Amino acid sequence: MALGSLLAQVLGRGGVLLLEGPLGIGKTSLTKAICADLGVTDEVTSPTFDLLHLYDAPHVTVYHVDGYRIEDPHEWEILDLPAPEQTGVVLIGEWSRALQPLYPERIDVQMAFCPSGERLVDVTAAGERLSRRIHEEWERMGWALK
Repeated sequence: MALGSLLAQVLGRGGVLLLEGPLGIGKTSLTKAICADLGVTDEVTSPTFDLLHLYDAPHVTVYHVDGYRIEDPHEWEILDLPAPEQTGVVLIGEWSRALQPLYPERIDVQMAFCPSGERLVDVTAAGERLSRRIHEEWERMGWALK
């Protein structure tokens, strides 16, 4: 999955990626592709019922969280998520829009189904470092930027 490879390159040795979209759109599949490119060898599964899965990669620890069942914003606190400036950590959140204020430097991915059945993916970088990195990788891949 080319998008997963690109996002893994951008996140590199640390960063935050928040995924939004309907059930079955491919949030966990994208997470699997990113984790594979980061070097995770464990099976990557949806953390919907556990809320948090941790994966070790050669240069980072991946926190994979799912907020689908979280109703109270204070419930995020019990997960002991990494600090925004923590290095060596990649945080990938599904259904995690509530985390945006906690992580001002992040990549937001909004996924949607088109009427044709294809998927529309909107990638937005918040913060100067990630914005610069994502533009560099986009250009390296030869992809169009809007």
